[in-house]
Amino acid sequence: MTWTLPLKSIAAGIVAVLTIAVSACDAGPGTVDLGAAPPRVFDLAFSPDSLNLSDIDPSRIVGDSVLVDLDISVSAEDADGDLQEVSFTILPPARVDEPLAAGILTLGTGDRWSVTRQIALPVGQVGNYVLTVFASDATGLLGNQVRGTVELAAAQGFGSPPVVEEVVATPNPLAPPATLRVIARVTDEQGLANIVRVEVDIQGVKYTMSDDGESLGDTIAGDGNYTASFSVPGGVAAGVEPLSVQAFDRNGNASEIVTIELTIQ
Repeated sequence: MTWTLPLKSIAAGIVAVLTIAVSACDAGPGTVDLGAAPPRVFDLAFSPDSLNLSDIDPSRIVGDSVLVDLDISVSAEDADGDLQEVSFTILPPARVDEPLAAGILTLGTGDRWSVTRQIALPVGQVGNYVLTVFASDATGLLGNQVRGTVELAAAQGFGSPPVVEEVVATPNPLAPPATLRVIARVTDEQGLANIVRVEVDIQGVKYTMSDDGESLGDTIAGDGNYTASFSVPGGVAAGVEPLSVQAFDRNGNASEIVTIELTIQ
C-alpha cells in the first residue's frame, strides 16, 4: 500500500483452542472416555495484581525489563482422583501466540497449589498481562481455566523518549511521477515494543509510518526502520520540501523532530 499525494502539492493467559476428537466407534485403545470427569481449578489468588514503574525500586529494572516476584495459588480438584498437573501461562498486552512465561504449580496443604515465579515484564509494554491457570489429569484431559490480570502502568513521561536516529527519502532528488519512500530509523531505551507511533509530516499533513514488514513499503518487521511510501504524480512543481519525522512511546514521551529536505526536479 502507498499513500497517494495530491497533484496540488506533495502533501497529501496463553489462549489455546483445545479440541478433543471423540470417535463414534466402540471403546478401545485411543478412544476418549466420555464418562471421565475433567479436573477443576477455582479460587485463584495472585500478587501483585498491579505495578507502576514510577514506584518500583530501580534495582528491579534490569535492561528493558522489570523483575516481578509473582505469587500464584489456586484450588484444584478432580472427581476421578487422577489430577496430575496445575499450570499457568502469562500473555503480554500485545497478544502473541507464545506466552511471556509459563510454569507448574506445586501441591501444598489440602487442595491448594502454588508457585512463586520471578517474571520479567518488558517496561515498554504497559497494559494488562493475562494470567491463566488450568489443570490436567493423568490421561491428559484438560479442565476449565481461571484468569486474572496483572496491570503494568507508568506515570506520564516515564523513561527516556524514543530517538529518531536517521531519516532517508528515496529517491532524492525525485522526478515525478515516481514513488517516494521515507524510512526512519528509530530506537528506544525501553525497547522497540515501547514505540507506539512514528509519524512523517509533509507540509503539515501527518502520515503514520509502518514497521510491520507488510504495509506502506516496509520490508522487515520489528527492525526499528519505519517506512511510508507515497505516489507522487507528474506535474508537481520543482523545489525543496521539508520532511519531518517524530516518534512517540507508550509512556507519553515524544522524540525530537528530525527534518530532512526532499528535492523535487
